[in-house]
Amino acid sequence: MRKIAVDIDGTLAEFRKGVGPDVYCKQGYSKTLKPYINLINALKYLVNAGLFEVYSVGAVMPFSYIVDDKNEWLDCHVPEILMDNRYFIPYGASKAELLKKLGFGKGDLFIDDFNLNLEDVEAGTEGDVLPIKFVNEINDGSLEWSGIRIHYCTNPEDLALMLYGLSIAKGEKNVA
Repeated sequence: MRKIAVDIDGTLAEFRKGVGPDVYCKQGYSKTLKPYINLINALKYLVNAGLFEVYSVGAVMPFSYIVDDKNEWLDCHVPEILMDNRYFIPYGASKAELLKKLGFGKGDLFIDDFNLNLEDVEAGTEGDVLPIKFVNEINDGSLEWSGIRIHYCTNPEDLALMLYGLSIAKGEKNVA
């Protein structure tokens, strides 16, 4: 079965621009974030159709309650991401290393809003895992990412079809 790994902050859940660590490190903050419902519904469709196994890969600060808060948020908004498929790594750690350990390969996808994570996965998986930029309201002003993008306003059915098509194409040949 094909796999999709999805970042949490800024991809599944909103990222609030201008909010500093004094706010985003407070207990309960993560539980207040709005979901990007179109992407979430696309993922639900792909999981329920039996086409993908979905993983979350979130970077976290070193406070024990943050993982609990993020898990509560996922339980509420994306329970299709099973507890065993939820991974939290220290902020700044390589997501590519985790994906390799999880057996991600050709035809598997990684969706994130942050260019450095996308570049890390592209280089760290030798191009096997397809990195896809999730464009939200605040993150694409510079257009620095030259790879594939999906947009938060795209309807769920179109997102699901795009992701499935990209996975099939990537599994057959290098499209990135």
